[in-house]
Amino acid sequence: MPKLFLRVFYDGSRFYGFQRQPDKETVEGTLLSALREVFSIAIVDPREAQYASASRTDRGVHALAQTIAFNIESTSLLEIEEKIGILNNLLHDNGIIVWAYTLQNAEYHPRHNALYREYLYIERISGYDEEVIDAKKLNRYANLFKGLHDFKHFSLKDKVERKTTRQIYDIVVYEENGYIVYKFVARSYTRGLVRIIISCLKCLSRGTLTIDDVEQAFHDNLTKRLIKAIKPVPSDNLILYNIAYPFSFKLLREYWHNIIEYFRINSDRPVFDYLYRRFRRSPKEVYMLL
Repeated sequence: MPKLFLRVFYDGSRFYGFQRQPDKETVEGTLLSALREVFSIAIVDPREAQYASASRTDRGVHALAQTIAFNIESTSLLEIEEKIGILNNLLHDNGIIVWAYTLQNAEYHPRHNALYREYLYIERISGYDEEVIDAKKLNRYANLFKGLHDFKHFSLKDKVERKTTRQIYDIVVYEENGYIVYKFVARSYTRGLVRIIISCLKCLSRGTLTIDDVEQAFHDNLTKRLIKAIKPVPSDNLILYNIAYPFSFKLLREYWHNIIEYFRINSDRPVFDYLYRRFRRSPKEVYMLL
């Protein structure tokens, strides 16, 4: 039985996080309700259809390329695209849009087969102090967090005990169109890792945190300065921008244009204004997400 992979955009400010929770409106809960109606996915136990998601984003965090997958009987692309259209009719008013898909073998898994995940954190330059806005300095400090580390002191506590060792492939800070953007690339992340690292980068740039404080934390020694610095930046500027796989997706242009329009309508928010400008300037950049 083939597995259908869907690329999903959502506005995280409208939900209590991605993962479904009892008595709370979440992205996954809303998705599963619509999938039950359109694709007959059992909402009580979606595992029966081998349903899985690629990532779990916290409350307020957005996604452009969240990926879900589940087994499907039909391999008719016309029928699949018709059903995605029905799905989007149910989801659009909730700030969720499915905009690309692919059919793969059943053994592929949206979480385990991801090559890397890319997050962007976007803020207006106008809100920055002069001593913090130096992108060269921020990039120099970002080098401290690249590579393989135990990030337990740079992570939020998780309800489930998880290993906290991760490898961050890259962190890049740049200025563009009046925004300062932090780009993170890693295969996986601990909870809150990106937002806490950004907070630390700002403290390092201000001089309220030192390189030695960070290095000591990696050796399980927390300084008072670091304890004070470990406060994650707000979640509403963070977006799960891309998840790369060893296969490609088919773009559904109509629904991609709906996302661009959503960005335009909600351009009062930094994340959506930045992405609207980015894709309007370079429309073909969407193919990098497929």
